[in-house]
Amino acid sequence: MTLINNTKWVAVSQFSRVGLQLLGMLFLARLLGPADYGVMAMAMIVVNLANLLRDLGTSAAVVQRDELDENAKATVFWLNFGVGLTLSALVAGLATLIGYIFVSPNLPKVLWLLALGFPITASSAVHQALLERQSQFKLLARVEILSSGTGLSVAILLAHFGFGVFCLPAQILTAAALSSTQLWILSRWRPVRKFNVESFKSLFSYSGNLTAFNLINYFARNADSIVVGKLLGAVQLGVYSQAYRVMLFPLQNMTFVATRALFPLLSRHQNEPLVLRNLYLKTVMMVVTITGPLMCGIWVLRSEFVHIVFGAKWSAVVPVLAWLAPVGFIQSVVSTTGTVFMATGNTKSLMKLGLIATVLQVGGFIIGAFWDVNHVAAMYAVANMINFFVAMTATMKHLGSGISYLLAKISRPLAICAVMMVCMTVLRIKLIDTGMSALPLAILVSAVGAAVYGLMGFGWIKKTVFTFAEKRAQVE
Repeated sequence: MTLINNTKWVAVSQFSRVGLQLLGMLFLARLLGPADYGVMAMAMIVVNLANLLRDLGTSAAVVQRDELDENAKATVFWLNFGVGLTLSALVAGLATLIGYIFVSPNLPKVLWLLALGFPITASSAVHQALLERQSQFKLLARVEILSSGTGLSVAILLAHFGFGVFCLPAQILTAAALSSTQLWILSRWRPVRKFNVESFKSLFSYSGNLTAFNLINYFARNADSIVVGKLLGAVQLGVYSQAYRVMLFPLQNMTFVATRALFPLLSRHQNEPLVLRNLYLKTVMMVVTITGPLMCGIWVLRSEFVHIVFGAKWSAVVPVLAWLAPVGFIQSVVSTTGTVFMATGNTKSLMKLGLIATVLQVGGFIIGAFWDVNHVAAMYAVANMINFFVAMTATMKHLGSGISYLLAKISRPLAICAVMMVCMTVLRIKLIDTGMSALPLAILVSAVGAAVYGLMGFGWIKKTVFTFAEKRAQVE
């Protein structure tokens, strides 16, 4: 029952955080403006890079290793904590220069606040990895929900009292501090004062390539913010970042749940390729079954969605979301591939795939920036379509199969999604002609779309869920 429990509690945690994110959008988007979100998006470029360097892939190594001794755990802890302190000092010291580069007077102050979080999160990274290794996802779910909820409450309160963009770093800091405190309390492990060079070398053989992949992936995911923020300004970046957040929903939720819950189990079966392939294919089918109709629905109702969630002043998000909605679906599938390479210890191949994706995506960003943020999103979509075939071909080959087999498997849910989109689009046009307002229109069109998808795919969806549960039971 390990995988079932893992998936259940990771899902509880993640979908609770989704609900909190939606609440944040509903409240904060009305209290803050595009420029505020633009400044925060600039700051997160630096923070996300620092977070990658803080971990150095060691947390995944702690989960993946067959055997783990006290020397290795202590080594990882002191490495992470030392790097966290160093990064905090570097970001704080370079904040003024970064603000000058992006021509943003508030950016240095935001970075100074966010820099405080690096040693806090670094101090509990091993504790979290050990709990994941032990499949203690119920405890982790409690930690994450409480931390995220408290952080959001602090942000809304500060925004209400006029703190502007500074409520956003306060949200992150609050959540980080509360999370780290709980992890220290819940984990019985305490670090000894020892740094073992041999343990570091052994861990780095795995985490080195993973860190390289994470850095490459970071650049691919943040190059759009760098390009848009520098060339098109904070307002357009704020518009783009809101559409990007919507795009990330399936990636941060369905795919995150699947990969986080599966990684410890797949690592324990890393020498059984047939088990890995079958379970991976069932996981992809589940991801497609859920994210396909979700992103199709957002694409059809993008105008109503933006009006309801963000408000009328965010209308510029609508055309950007038209391109990023399909990207969200593509990335929800492609992002599952990393778990396969990580679980089998083949992080070198993962790094190479990350490099290819970066070249494609960064090239698209640069080309699109010659026009406007809508063209940036369009070229991003094209790059992701190409990368889908590259990444999935390599992954299926690694699992002893081919991409044609995968495409045949997912063709049916994609066809059902296409029919659902046509029905939703026709109904939406007719309801707009009647003068129906955004909220009831969105509810009615969504209900019809869900009914069409459910009726056309009922037998297939039921079979997919059943075989997925059956496969999990076989693996366990």
